[in-house]
Amino acid sequence: MDSLRTRARRATIAHVRKTQPDCHLCGYPIDLTLDAQRHPLASSVDEVHLRSRGGSATDLTNVAHAHRICNGSRGIKPITPDVRARCRALVESILGDNVTRRPW
Repeated sequence: MDSLRTRARRATIAHVRKTQPDCHLCGYPIDLTLDAQRHPLASSVDEVHLRSRGGSATDLTNVAHAHRICNGSRGIKPITPDVRARCRALVESILGDNVTRRPW
């Protein structure tokens, strides 16, 4: 049973990375070549409705692409304009002069 869940989660992550080029929290593009374990702007998959509150980690309508730093900054907070602004500020502080954002 665990291997089925693992495969389903991996398939969900692969789909999100392939179809969602931008972070759903800050709006900046996500570079898939960055070290997913170390780089703050690397790819992660965020559950919009947390698993602890009944959300699914494999339901494609409940997952969205996010930078590691944005996902961590959001934590368990609801997605609000303040959360999005904080995420944008964090990413901009890392990017510095290399800021390139796709419009929302």
